Amino acid sequence: MKIIYNVTTKVDHSIVEEWNAWVRSFYIPTAKQTSSFLEHKILTILGDDDEHGKTFALQLTFEDLDHFLLWSKDDINAISYESKNLFGEKCLSFKTLMQVEE
Repeated sequence: MKIIYNVTTKVDHSIVEEWNAWVRSFYIPTAKQTSSFLEHKILTILGDDDEHGKTFALQLTFEDLDHFLLWSKDDINAISYESKNLFGEKCLSFKTLMQVEE
């Protein structure tokens, strides 16, 4: 069954453009180098904007759990480290692993 790896991130208003550029120029290309994910989506969470920032969801869809686990053993930590290095506390993320039922 397909697996979706979802990263929801609250991004400080002051770095929204920089963060979006980083996701497109670093995160997605880095993930593509070592994984066989089927597709990716970058979504804006509606109704969640406030004085603290704008919220986004990045979703990577994998063929199955084995493909996700193969990718995740190295890439998740490297990408998380890079994000913390660049943006610090201006980006707060949580991750969810989901199985597609239909």
